[in-house]
Amino acid sequence: MSSVSGSDGQRAAPASLPSTPFLPDWVEVHASRTPNAPAVASPTAELTYAQLARRVRELAGILAGSGLQPGNRVLVALANTPATVVAGLALQVVGAMPLEVSREWSPEMMAHIVEQNRVRQVFLDGRDIRTWGPVIGDSD
Repeated sequence: MSSVSGSDGQRAAPASLPSTPFLPDWVEVHASRTPNAPAVASPTAELTYAQLARRVRELAGILAGSGLQPGNRVLVALANTPATVVAGLALQVVGAMPLEVSREWSPEMMAHIVEQNRVRQVFLDGRDIRTWGPVIGDSD
């Protein structure tokens, strides 16, 4: 891949990638070119670019269908896994603003963040805020 300098002397994006720095677009390009290449891995899971792109599209559709809109804030308290990457990319697609916090925070601290920031949705190990109940703060 080669990049070309613009008239201002700044390096331009490589010609083979989208000119926008929008990461979900970059993932889609790689999914179309190298669908079976590993994209994200953890000790317990691995996603290829095709799997990652598909999951991002699916989650973004679910989020948009639930009423999440650009600019809405979403609290994200997930383990460091491929699911966290999917959630982050899907939130970018929708245009939502992730507020990433530690899963170790107390339920009271998370509730305060939710209230103060008018959070619209919460990802807590895959659970929505409406199902927190006694599981707030539980670890796997």
